[in-house]
Amino acid sequence: MPPVVLYPALDYSLVKEDITYADDRPRCLLLQALRWRLTKSVPGEQRDDVIVSYISNDLLACRLSPVIKGVGGGSNGGAHTNGVGGTESDSGTYKEAVFRILKSRTLSAQYLARLFNGIASIKDGRSYLSESIELLNEMQLAMQSEDRDSLTREMLLGSLQKLSLKRSLQTLMIKNGLIEWLVAELQESDSLSDYSLEYSVALIMNLCLRTRGKLRCSGFANKILSVLSDLLGTTTMTFDPT
Repeated sequence: MPPVVLYPALDYSLVKEDITYADDRPRCLLLQALRWRLTKSVPGEQRDDVIVSYISNDLLACRLSPVIKGVGGGSNGGAHTNGVGGTESDSGTYKEAVFRILKSRTLSAQYLARLFNGIASIKDGRSYLSESIELLNEMQLAMQSEDRDSLTREMLLGSLQKLSLKRSLQTLMIKNGLIEWLVAELQESDSLSDYSLEYSVALIMNLCLRTRGKLRCSGFANKILSVLSDLLGTTTMTFDPT
């Protein structure tokens, strides 16, 4: 068996600069390349090396990120167009840029959500994402603001379902009213894609494994029983709480 070849190292200062300031299309291509670098890697040493690199360089701003100052040497007096409405000043942070892209409802938001979903598919990636409560809140808000047929919403839903395996994040999701929102969405399950339907059910099942989740459901028991009864007639789904 040939030895696994590790990918060349990236310059993450340049990666973060482009994510922050590039136009929508080149930013999308960069985010896609970062996702493919992970998902198309060989499981084992090569994939471990990629995810460790992303985490150690705080690719998704889950930790305190340094202030980006004077990046790009723009001619607009120290302020840079961020590509998603407005400018990024010298005092802005990479974390703020990531959050702004996530809420931008642009194609960049979809590719960023896809990257979140890819990283959340890996155990170490979930641990990394769970370091930021603020990020989880932003992901939920962005998901709920998207249209029902949005791919961005599907990717964020998938990410949250994977993150719901973490007990601390289950508590936060329950507190944020995610069970109630999911039940409301599932009342109109005919208009949901198969992906959204499956991951919505899996997410609500994970949250209801907790006593807090069960207690939360007790406040609208008739509604949730009606929803679950309707879902029992669905033949296109595989129910999996994880």
